[in-house]
Amino acid sequence: MKRAVPILLSLALTASLTTAALAEEHAAGPAVAEAQIAYPVVKDAATPPDKQATYFRYTPEDFKFRGNSTPVIFVLGDGVWTAETAADALTRGGFDQMAQEESGHIVFVSPSNGASWTEEDYAVMQALATNVTDDYTYTLEQAGTYDAGVTEDGIMYAGRFRSYTFAEGSAQAFVKTYLDTPDSTYWVQQWNNVVDGFSAAYHYADQFDRSDNLSAWQDMRRINRISMMDGVTYLDKYYVYSDYGIRESIETFTTSKGNTMEYYQYIPKGVDVNSKTAKYPLVLVSHGSNQHPEGYVQLTNWPIVADQENFIVVAINAHNLVDTDEILELVDFMIDQRAVDASRVYATGYSMGGMKSWTLGFERPDRFAAIAPTEGIPGMGKNAVTLPDPSQTIPTFFVAGEKEFYDLFPMNSEAAIAIIQQLAKANGFEYNGVYDESLGKYYGMETDKTYTYCPRPARSDDEAVMTVHELKSGDGNVYTILTSVSEMGHSAYPDSAQRMWAFFRQFSRNSDGSLNVNPLPLAADVPSDSWYAGAVRHVLDNGMMNANGAFSPSAPLTAGDLAQALYVRAGSPAEGFDAWTQANGIPTGSAAVTREELAKAIRACAACKGKTGAAPAAPGGFQDGASASQDALWAVSNGIFSGKNGGRLDTSAQATRAEGAQALTQLSLFLAR
Repeated sequence: MKRAVPILLSLALTASLTTAALAEEHAAGPAVAEAQIAYPVVKDAATPPDKQATYFRYTPEDFKFRGNSTPVIFVLGDGVWTAETAADALTRGGFDQMAQEESGHIVFVSPSNGASWTEEDYAVMQALATNVTDDYTYTLEQAGTYDAGVTEDGIMYAGRFRSYTFAEGSAQAFVKTYLDTPDSTYWVQQWNNVVDGFSAAYHYADQFDRSDNLSAWQDMRRINRISMMDGVTYLDKYYVYSDYGIRESIETFTTSKGNTMEYYQYIPKGVDVNSKTAKYPLVLVSHGSNQHPEGYVQLTNWPIVADQENFIVVAINAHNLVDTDEILELVDFMIDQRAVDASRVYATGYSMGGMKSWTLGFERPDRFAAIAPTEGIPGMGKNAVTLPDPSQTIPTFFVAGEKEFYDLFPMNSEAAIAIIQQLAKANGFEYNGVYDESLGKYYGMETDKTYTYCPRPARSDDEAVMTVHELKSGDGNVYTILTSVSEMGHSAYPDSAQRMWAFFRQFSRNSDGSLNVNPLPLAADVPSDSWYAGAVRHVLDNGMMNANGAFSPSAPLTAGDLAQALYVRAGSPAEGFDAWTQANGIPTGSAAVTREELAKAIRACAACKGKTGAAPAAPGGFQDGASASQDALWAVSNGIFSGKNGGRLDTSAQATRAEGAQALTQLSLFLAR
């Protein structure tokens, strides 16, 4: 149960908070400013908050707003801050350096009663946590709107995912009791979203020390807390690109129409943009409305995938102000000046950027090898805004959240049906344009294959699981993938870049615009036409099994292999592999696993997800069925196992790695039903 303390700010309070409640009252010297916050803040409250607490804020003079990449660091001390003591702690604790290096805010918070920390201060912290906005507009940046670090109403320009807390002295017990706990929550008014958890990371000290704090900060700043939907929060990495040798730069390009585009460029260490021989793929990443491109790119992990696979990432700021032809002028510049491979140019984006991805792909399928729109369709589900029919096949990987507040699925949107009809015509799969709930809640259509990707570890019991629907075209290839993500609203799925790139890299364009399909590379010892090739691809893509050059499909499946797969299938729990396997009594090591043991483990994994499936099969269907366990017969009836030649289950035999991959893939299909 979450704490019953009133925590959530009503949308009806906006007017009161935009007057005196959040307005900064006076400067407290050159370093910190004094301000007030209204509390307690209650979602859907009929009356405004009736109390105020004082805090002090430091924002560097050269503040640069970066959307969700902009951090807020809360500093809770052993007593009440004054302007003088806050300014002293700013340097004594190294907080000035943190704010300057990250272009973030430092917020000094005191006990609301002026003496000691109490439960009431939990409400104060929740009010402060929601006192942020990540709304960003390029033209306002040019006008200097963001330079002060706060709106006219005292709301901080900052990200909702990068909150950190430092606690000194008596504040330590308060933070550990109310903030650094699974029960903590707060509401982000801007997104009408309850965040499950408070800060991404914490540091405790009896007395702040500059060196100690700065040392702790190096680990803390590399943690991000991503909120997918009410109560579904992921602790993820915040990537400091210099750690990976990735070069991030802000560039400009002037189009033939006289428009100057600002764009963020990410060059991995393995990419030589001056090469006269090597050529590299390019992925264009388009941000959402009122979203900073740097903040969105950080959430997607695209530069990290680029570092692993050696391609270039470009994110155009305010891409909505330029058209397809102008963007292609930038692409041509990158081809000419940055060693980009003209045959491997891809587009993806979120919300408004998702609409841009559709536009680029549909208007110029001859130039883009594939697209991956996320959380956006033309018209955003409200009106059937049509794009031109693509003149040729345009490989598409579409992502949408099942708790999305826009209408993006055929279940509730004629626009979604219309865009899928256009895709069907271009990509050559069958679609009658009729939503049939019996064929699936969200898309309501026949698909060729449906499976789930492994979930991410979340703070809550709910998991954001991507369900994948493949649509096979007349030539036997899959050019179209439609997905839905459980427990995700209007957000970015943390692993989507990895999934999208696995799809992208299959496709390239010839100089005449025709499409090449390049089979995904498997391990050297896995023939592409083998019965287990698809299963090996699935477990490798999900990290459930590994292949160091060779997969060894005929080798025995070991306890360690199976334990690793089950750990990943469970969402890679935060306690780590060793602690998780020990707590759940799962053996590890090099001992071979029998087919019987594999069936038992798969059935237990399904049960943990609340899936009981069909009753065990009748034993009479197999020569050795009488000696088979109920787990093995359950695996048969639910499509996990099939018999061997001669009509035998052979449950006492060692399972091979190929059989393990197949069983795990069938489990993913079973969980998606």
